[in-house]
Amino acid sequence: MFGQTQLLGAARHEYRGVRRRPNGDVFISTARPPARNMSYQGFTKETAVVPVVHGDPGTVRTGVVTSVPSDAAVMTSPALGTIKKKRSRARTTGRSLAEAKEKVYLKGFYEGIMLVEGYEGQKVQDVKKPIQKMMGEAVLYMEPEKQIMSRSGDQCVVALCDQWYLDYGDEEWKAQANQVLKSLETFCDETRKNFEATLAWLKEHACSRTYGLGTRLPWDQQWLIESLSDSTIYMAYYTMTREVWDFIFFKTSPFPKTTVPKEHLQKLRREFEYWYPVDVRVSGKDLVPNHLSYYLYNHVAMWPKDSGKWPQAVRANGHLLLNSEKDANFVETMADAGILRLFTWLEWVKEMMANQGSLRTGPRPPPSTLTRVFAKMNAGVLKTEQHYDRMMYKEALKSGFFEFQAAKDKYRELAMEGMHRDLVFRFIELQTLLLAPICPHLCDYTWGLLAKKGDSRPPGKPSHCTIYKYMKRVMPFVAMIKENLEKKGPRPGVPVSIVNPQPSNGLFTTTVDIRQGDSRDTVVRRLAKINKLIKDLSRVKLMRYEDPVLGPRRVPILGREEQGKLPIADTSTFSVHLAERRVTLADNGLSVDIGDTLVYLVQ
Repeated sequence: MFGQTQLLGAARHEYRGVRRRPNGDVFISTARPPARNMSYQGFTKETAVVPVVHGDPGTVRTGVVTSVPSDAAVMTSPALGTIKKKRSRARTTGRSLAEAKEKVYLKGFYEGIMLVEGYEGQKVQDVKKPIQKMMGEAVLYMEPEKQIMSRSGDQCVVALCDQWYLDYGDEEWKAQANQVLKSLETFCDETRKNFEATLAWLKEHACSRTYGLGTRLPWDQQWLIESLSDSTIYMAYYTMTREVWDFIFFKTSPFPKTTVPKEHLQKLRREFEYWYPVDVRVSGKDLVPNHLSYYLYNHVAMWPKDSGKWPQAVRANGHLLLNSEKDANFVETMADAGILRLFTWLEWVKEMMANQGSLRTGPRPPPSTLTRVFAKMNAGVLKTEQHYDRMMYKEALKSGFFEFQAAKDKYRELAMEGMHRDLVFRFIELQTLLLAPICPHLCDYTWGLLAKKGDSRPPGKPSHCTIYKYMKRVMPFVAMIKENLEKKGPRPGVPVSIVNPQPSNGLFTTTVDIRQGDSRDTVVRRLAKINKLIKDLSRVKLMRYEDPVLGPRRVPILGREEQGKLPIADTSTFSVHLAERRVTLADNGLSVDIGDTLVYLVQ
């Protein structure tokens, strides 16, 4: 290990020697869980059995620490100095070191430059694999990132089990998948780069499992095909025999032995040939590193010499963000502004309909500055149509509504002699058509105002029954928005863990955002929205730790759950410091730091 100066152990821990098969090397570590993990990964003669070498009860780590005084002798990174200062400050203030540690490791790995001879000038992330290959006597060992307990109360381990893999690292297969990607329409560079990165690192993928529903592995019937591996050519039914599939999918396959009439299978083959290849697969961008990449691999595996069956396009959707979180609730100012803009547009249409007699008529003037400004709508139509064809809906809305409206406003501003009626109503018609895929109900109403439905009568007033029908449809959505707003609120907050130490009551630890100006009652109500088991808010007692640093680390004592904690008064007020991700509590004129954990009891 580069930069290592010493190896440390602890005499009070129980160590075990794990003898590795077949060369007999002995690995030293504490009894649990490292030695236990090794015994499940083929290191020992018997599974789950390791010999004791020396010591007292063990810890949850290896108990063997390598000492590297500083990364400065191994690598350099401009960002590490600033982060390490923050880490040092966090240590002195007693705040959590986890965030600082994670940033140090990430910056070191992705931005660090090696100084060690033989790897000088190279990025740390680029030399990881070559260094692994250089460590000839090293062996692969795995363990959970942190302690994981099963529902039965057992500590989980990483076990080496029999498994079937798809070798996505095969060079020939990978080259074919990259060939698909070259001609694949991805609609945006981000999706293409995600595919390129995935295909570059993708190697073995476990493709089998022993439980659940699914198709049996043809060569090993005790295994089922894992769901991701069994669903990437899902654009056709999979309820027939393998021979029937071959006849449908492959032009040269003979007619199978089956009770299905030949004309039916020939019809299925014709339909398959007609509909394939897949013109576009629309999915989430988080599936690019797995499902969608397997999708490319499996198609070239099925039709290696028939590129006419390969996928043509993949549209990877993103997620709407609200307060930097995935959300689908339009409660922010941008959504409100959009609704107001639509309302303004509709009112302008009604105004033009009512005052069309005052608009300028007659032959249109020769091309001038004013006419050219408004004539941009023709170019806007073409641009918006292209965006719709490529499913770039954000860009379609930009060119087909915002820029379209801007052209109209510019024309209205500069048309000193008055707007031409033909141009105005041509604009209204085109704007309604361009906006229809995104706002169908509004555009349907506008189209009715233009008498485009073949009915010259104006739309009748909705009856009370009609209003009630639409209220019933919209009220669940309103209730959901209201509930989510009460949970998350319109203001940014700092997440705080709220722990319930009472045994056997079904109440668990949860995370609640604390916001500026919150009171005790506000936090309790927000907690009850998340934890539906809390029925009576008056029975909830909210407390903070006397020592916000060490308090959460102490094991609660049964029957003395309130020990080391102070109740939060009804008059107390929370203050948040977003930049520092810190929460303080103003109580009796004093401001105290609550740390990152609160406690609640249901009495």
